[in-house]
Amino acid sequence: SVRELPPETESIWKYWNGYSAGGVFTAIVITKEFYVTGGHDFMEAITLWGWFGCAAALAADWYAWWHTLLVQEAYDRDYFPLLQKVQKLDAKLEAINSKPNEKRLMSQIQKYREMIAEKVLSKTLGNRLGRIVESTVAKLDAKVNEEATARKDAETQWKRSALQQSVEYFDDENVRREFMKEALAQFCSGDTAKLSNSAVTVAFQTDAFKEQYQSNYNNAKQNYLSEQRAKGSLSPVFMDESERAALSKSAPEKAEAYEEKIRQWASGRNAVNAQIPSFA
Repeated sequence: SVRELPPETESIWKYWNGYSAGGVFTAIVITKEFYVTGGHDFMEAITLWGWFGCAAALAADWYAWWHTLLVQEAYDRDYFPLLQKVQKLDAKLEAINSKPNEKRLMSQIQKYREMIAEKVLSKTLGNRLGRIVESTVAKLDAKVNEEATARKDAETQWKRSALQQSVEYFDDENVRREFMKEALAQFCSGDTAKLSNSAVTVAFQTDAFKEQYQSNYNNAKQNYLSEQRAKGSLSPVFMDESERAALSKSAPEKAEAYEEKIRQWASGRNAVNAQIPSFA
């Protein structure tokens, strides 16, 4: 390549031309007294020297250019592949240098993943716990409403049965006779039975109906409770403390049930090292 050649050096020879070369030649010839205008041998010598000089100049110039081009081609064959390799290596080094620190980046990504996983896990557990709490509260509300409804229905049934039995009791002729006898005894006691011009109201004081109603109510209640206990379907709302304590599980039984649930869950999954809560 021409651009790869060294710069041209300063030299006096590049200022010579044909006129200067002819003048020098003429001066040399005249000085040596060899210049004869009609000399046959001299003209032949000039012709011979001219053709020989042209041939030698062409040969020397051809050899110079051939050698230059050959050396340049050999240089290019060695230099350009090496240059291409260097350029590829520079491109690789530039790509490597432009890349971030993969180890530090992966460490940061791992920390970010762990942080996201913890947040997702916390949110998932919070949502699941919220759903469990909501479901538990709904079940407790349903159980409370069920027990309240069962108590209300049972008390309504007891009241109707007690009222019906009380009415049937006082429909008896003997009961009425005793009732009237007691009423007349109260009416005749003291001065309440004397005649006077003022209108006096005498209140009949008796607890016969109340006592009979309360007795029938208690009997209906006891019959209902006995019947439900015999069937084994007595609602906890009607149980006393001893019966409720007998039905509830003890702390070791609750811990055993909890461990059984954990074993069932871990049988189809990974082993779980769960801490047993306090059931005291």
